[in-house]
Amino acid sequence: MSTRRTTDDCVPATSSSKSFERRPTAPEDQSFDSKAVPPKKVATPKLNLTDREECEYRQLGCPKPSTKEWKLLKRHDDLSVYKQRLPSEHSSSKTYNVMCLGSLEGSLEDALYGTHSKNRDDMLATAAYLHRSHMECAVLNVLESGSDEDPYRQLSLKWFIAEMFGDARLVNHRDWFNVESIGITTDAYGHRYGYFLAKFADHPGCPPMPQDSDVVRGKMDMCCIYRQDPGSRTVDVYAKGSIDLGGGLPAFVNSGASCAMMFNMAVSMESAEGKRLTKLALMHHEK
Repeated sequence: MSTRRTTDDCVPATSSSKSFERRPTAPEDQSFDSKAVPPKKVATPKLNLTDREECEYRQLGCPKPSTKEWKLLKRHDDLSVYKQRLPSEHSSSKTYNVMCLGSLEGSLEDALYGTHSKNRDDMLATAAYLHRSHMECAVLNVLESGSDEDPYRQLSLKWFIAEMFGDARLVNHRDWFNVESIGITTDAYGHRYGYFLAKFADHPGCPPMPQDSDVVRGKMDMCCIYRQDPGSRTVDVYAKGSIDLGGGLPAFVNSGASCAMMFNMAVSMESAEGKRLTKLALMHHEK
């Protein structure tokens, strides 16, 4: 009889992986009524707060973060990730907020297309770029879909399981159940911007796995604002978030995972290009 560990140590990436059996109920078996998890009540406050903070940041001339409040964790190309020096509010002392500032080469639409997934096949294609150890996933419910004016708009419930998050492989796998919101809108000043939000939620149709399954439920909380000036070939990035891997892991491991989550935004451009080329190849094959 197996028992779940009270703590979860990191192990080298060469260690053998473990299998898992249970997956969440598929949409055809469970309605995933949106009333069970009010997605807009989960997503909207976080998005509005990040939008206000990003607008204030731009109005101040995009200053460097205060070294008294933020510590630089890592730079990658034109993106910089900072960790808040004090633990995030309403969380354990092992979880810290991180902030990502900088720019990406490409278009606003590519930044969204690289992370957008309307079904499981799309999610699998996207995960191949964003999560190196991705194992399984499901789009459990799409509550809002895109339009001609905003083709990437979506409010959905999604689940995935992974063996790694960031550079460290974990003894226990991590699964995630998130409300996701993505799209293009305008701020209080009428300026156009794109957004991507992923925030953990509880749902009776997708509870954490049994304690003897060696799968720990993680908690993700991320919101990103993308802006692109007319004629520009770069996208400005402002993002805040945190990850709690659970399992009693130390703060530096959670901070490393949060940093990896932020740098996935850079990979989203590669994901967009890969998905576009795959689509063209399929269209050519069907001719």
